[in-house]
Amino acid sequence: MRNIFFVFAFLIFACGTKDTSVKTQVKTNIEEFKKTGYSFYRKGNLSNAIDYFKKGIELAYSVDSTYQLVDLYCALGDIYLSIGDLENASNNIFMAERIEKYERSKNSFIVLLSIAKYYVKLFDKTKNEKFIEKAENYFELAQKNIQTDEDWATYYNNYGKLLIKINNFSQALQNFEKAIKINEAKKNYLGVADNFYNIGILYEKQGEYEKALFNYKKALQNDKLVENSDGIYLDNKKIGQIYAKIGNKEMSKYYLEKAKLVAISLNNKDYLDEIEKLLKE
Repeated sequence: MRNIFFVFAFLIFACGTKDTSVKTQVKTNIEEFKKTGYSFYRKGNLSNAIDYFKKGIELAYSVDSTYQLVDLYCALGDIYLSIGDLENASNNIFMAERIEKYERSKNSFIVLLSIAKYYVKLFDKTKNEKFIEKAENYFELAQKNIQTDEDWATYYNNYGKLLIKINNFSQALQNFEKAIKINEAKKNYLGVADNFYNIGILYEKQGEYEKALFNYKKALQNDKLVENSDGIYLDNKKIGQIYAKIGNKEMSKYYLEKAKLVAISLNNKDYLDEIEKLLKE
């Protein structure tokens, strides 16, 4: 687990008069549900995150807020992708695509990017090269629909992750570095953390453990700035694993124990089981 306003006019009648302020308040509530959902997501509480996104979807339907529907369906799809639930990921992502197709909510980038990520996950599961081709096609379409610097940073980060999977490490690194430049300028420390984490993965895959260690620590530094508990757990775990690979058992145990404490604080049994297993190796 390691991200959106086209508004249809909708009239609500009360006592025979038009009340246009209600929709504005409902849309504000939808944004609060989304914000809370992302907060739970960053803390590793996926169940609550899913519940809040679903509540947001219910409200968005009540005022026909197409842009928010697309955004929330993609957010749900991303959560399901992160836990490997491809069926639910598909249902939500392609619902977003269907809404975007008919309503043209001006949110094409996030939809196309979510579809690209879905095909990357299908490749991870099946190792079928045709899914890489599909993913690349959707990344190309997503790029053509980029509207903001934030979109570019998101695109570079996700496309870089695809390039790692096909062992195109030099271009992957260039993409991550472009994303870091944008995210640092925007003070998007959550994004910066993810960029450095992915660079760590890149170097780890190439056996350059010292460089991997440096970048995982940079990821940890940025995740701590925004209190991203899920990221802090993953960063500490990776740092512990890298220390183990370079033969520093003392430092490995130290960071794995830190990850364990985060897992306990999150009440995340899967994380705790994972760390317990690593500590016994």
